[in-house]
Amino acid sequence: MIAESQGQTAQRSRSAMIRPMRPEEATEISRFMLAAFDEFMAQDFDEWGKAGFVKFAAPEALLARQAYGYLTLVAETDGRLAGLIQVRWPSHIIALFVRKEFQGQGIGRALVTEAVRRIEMECPEAEFVTVVSSAHAVGFYQRLGFETVYADGARSAEHGMRLALTSAADPEH
Repeated sequence: MIAESQGQTAQRSRSAMIRPMRPEEATEISRFMLAAFDEFMAQDFDEWGKAGFVKFAAPEALLARQAYGYLTLVAETDGRLAGLIQVRWPSHIIALFVRKEFQGQGIGRALVTEAVRRIEMECPEAEFVTVVSSAHAVGFYQRLGFETVYADGARSAEHGMRLALTSAADPEH
C-alpha cells in the first residue's frame, strides 16, 4: 500500500510545494475539481456520468479515499491550492486536477512526478503507473512518457494509458 502520513516532508517543485492533502482543504479541492470537470470533461458524459462525478469529487469522498490509503497529494503555490492528484494503490491515478489559473505552469507535472517517486519507493514491484485519461489530458500524459494502451471507441472520453516504472526494471532499486 502507498503510505502517506501528515508528518511526511513536503516536496518542492520549481513552482509548487507538493504535500499530502489536509482534511480542511477537501471542500476547496472539490470545488476546483468540479469546475475543471464542467469546463473540460462534462461534455463527454451523460447525466448519470455527471452525477457520478459530483459524488466522486465530493469532499467526503476525497477524505474517505485518503483515509482508505489512497495517496492524496496537493500542490500549493503562493499559499493557494493549485492542484490535486489521487492514486489508488498500488499505482493507478484516479484523479489529477489543476486549477485553471495554474495550468501550463508545471503543476500537473510536479504532482505526477511526486506521485511516481512515492510509488517507486513504496511499491518497487509495480511495473506501471496507469490512468484512464480524459481526451483533454491525453497530450499531457504523453508528454510525461505515458503510452496509450487502449482508446474506447464507444466512449471516446476514455484513454487507458500507462507509464513504465524504472524501479521494476532495476533490481537494485
